Amino acid sequence: MCIFCSSEGEDLKHIMIECDFARQTWSLTHLPWSIIVNWGDAAEAWIRHLHQNLEAWEYRFALPVAWKIWYWRNKALMENSHVSSLELVESCRWYLQDFDVASLPFNQGWELL
Repeated sequence: MCIFCSSEGEDLKHIMIECDFARQTWSLTHLPWSIIVNWGDAAEAWIRHLHQNLEAWEYRFALPVAWKIWYWRNKALMENSHVSSLELVESCRWYLQDFDVASLPFNQGWELL
C-alpha cells in the first residue's frame, strides 16, 4: 500500500509519477509533465528518457526531486515523518543552490568569516 495516498499496489512507477503526492510534487516543479510521465519499462529507462528529453537545467532539477520523493517515502514508512510537496520541491531548490555555491572556485562567491 502506498504510504502517501493509501492506494493498493505500490511500485516504483506509482511512487514516482502515479501517486497523488508525486503528481502534486512534479506539478510544483513546472517541468514538462508529458516528459516526466513517460515511464517506459523501468526506472533506468525513465531516467534515460528524462536525460534525453529535458533541458540540462530541467534534468538537473528532476533528479533531486525524484530522489527526494523516494527519500520521503522511506522516511514516512520507517519514521512516520512527512513533508508537503511544496517543502520537498523547495528543499531541492535549496540543495541545488547550495551545490552551485559549493562548486564555485574558492575566490568566487565565498566570504571568509
